[in-house]
Amino acid sequence: MFVTSAKFVAATSAQFSRLFSKSMCGKAAALAIFDAGLKRADPYTAVFNYLKTSKDSIDGVPVGESKSVVVVGGGKAAVRMAEATEDFFKDRIHSGHVVTKYKHAAGNHLHRIGITEAAHPVPDKNSVAGSMTLFDTLKNKPKDSVVITLISGGGSALLSAPAPNVTLDDIRQTTNVLLACGATIHEINSIRKHLSIIKGGHLAEAAFPNPCYSLILSDVMGDDLSTIASGPTHFDHTSFQDCKNIIDKYGIWDKLSEGVRKQIQGGVDGTVKETPKENSEVFKKCVYTLVGNNDQSLDVAAAKAKELGYNPVVMYSGLEGEATLMAKKLIDMAHAIKSGKGKVAAPAAIIAGGETTVNLGSKFGLGGRNQEMALSAAIQLNGEKGITFLSGGTDGTDGPCDAAGGVVDGESYNKGVKKGLKAEDFLKAHDAYNYLKHLDGEHIVTGPTGTNVMDIAVVLVE
Repeated sequence: MFVTSAKFVAATSAQFSRLFSKSMCGKAAALAIFDAGLKRADPYTAVFNYLKTSKDSIDGVPVGESKSVVVVGGGKAAVRMAEATEDFFKDRIHSGHVVTKYKHAAGNHLHRIGITEAAHPVPDKNSVAGSMTLFDTLKNKPKDSVVITLISGGGSALLSAPAPNVTLDDIRQTTNVLLACGATIHEINSIRKHLSIIKGGHLAEAAFPNPCYSLILSDVMGDDLSTIASGPTHFDHTSFQDCKNIIDKYGIWDKLSEGVRKQIQGGVDGTVKETPKENSEVFKKCVYTLVGNNDQSLDVAAAKAKELGYNPVVMYSGLEGEATLMAKKLIDMAHAIKSGKGKVAAPAAIIAGGETTVNLGSKFGLGGRNQEMALSAAIQLNGEKGITFLSGGTDGTDGPCDAAGGVVDGESYNKGVKKGLKAEDFLKAHDAYNYLKHLDGEHIVTGPTGTNVMDIAVVLVE
C-alpha cells in the first residue's frame, strides 16, 4: 500500500518509491512522510509478530502454543488481523468470524475465519447480523479452546447488537445526533456501550470461562482499551449516569428516541443492568495487547522526515478539537518556525496524530475532518510559499467519500480562484471534498488500507 495525491493515483509502487528521495520537498515529501507512518500501522505484520514472539500466557499455556483457537473480532483492520492469525495457527483454528467495513475484505485469503462486511460510521443490519454471528461462534467454542479477539478502529459501529429497549434505527439516529453535535469519540463510545449487548465487556462475557486474548490496534488517543471499539472485551469505566451527563452537556435529550431515553434513564434508576466492571470474574482470564497505535506511526513518520532532511517536531495526541481551529494552530506553529521563533529551525516537519471533530449542523456537504483541515489550511496560506499542509486518515477514508484526506500549499487557494471557486463558501458548507476534487493533486487517495490508527497530519516548512 502506498499513498499519493489524486494526481499520482495511477503511479506504480516502484515509481512512487523513486519519488521518495532526499531532494523531495513540498507535497511529495509530505506524502512520503504520511506513507511511512501508514506502513508502520500494517495490521498483518503487527499481529503475526506478536503471535510469533509473545510470552503471554493464561493457565500456563503461551498464546502461540494454543492447540485450539476460536477467533472473533471487528474493525476496519479485522480482516488483515485475521489473515495473520490464520496464517500463524493454520489448522489449529477451530472456527472464527470477524466484522469489517464494506470493501475492506477484498482479496483476502481466509479459509477458516468468516467475514461479514457492514456499514461505518453508522451501523446497518449487517452490523447486527455479524455481531450475532460472533456470539454464535463463541457459543459453540470447544471447552479447551483459547479465544482470540481482534479489535481495531471502527469496531464501535461495526459491532452493533442493540439492547432490548433500543432498535438499530435508534442507534443510527443516536450516532447521527452525536456526530452532528460534535461529541468526542470517547463520549460517543460511552453511550454506544450502554445501548449494546456486545460492547463494554459483553463480548468477554460470551468468551468466558475460556482464556481470552485481545489483540488491539488502537484508534483512540491515550489508547484506553475500554474505549477502542467501545471495549467489547474490556471492563467498562463509564456508567449510565455518565451517558446522561454527556447528553445533558450537549442538550440533545429531546433529540433521542423514546427507546434510547428509556434505556439510559433505566440505567440511571437501576432498573437496567450496568455494563460489567473491573471486579467481574470474567476479566480474570483476559489478556490485552496493544499491537499498534498512532504514536508508533508518528515515530516512524518522524524518522522519514529526518531522512528527507527535515527537523521533526512530533505532537503525540496533538490532533484534537474542532478541525478548522486545529488547522489554524498548526499553521501558526509553521509560521513561528518560518520566522525563526519555533521549537526547531527550518526546514522542519510538524507531525501530529489524533482525531479532530467537525460540528456539522443540520446541513452539510461532502468530506471529512481531514479534508476540512486541509481546506481551512489552504485558505490561511492563500498564496504563501514555503509551507505544505497534509492531513489524512490512516484507514484510507475521510467521511463518506473516496479520499483519505487532503494535501495543500499556498497555491491551492489560487487554483480555486482561477476555477471560479470560493474556498470560504465550501468551508462554511462543510463541503471540502467538492472543493478539493476540482483542484489538481490536492486529494489523498489510498483506497481502503486495512488499518486504522487515527489520523496523521504533516506540516512542512521549507
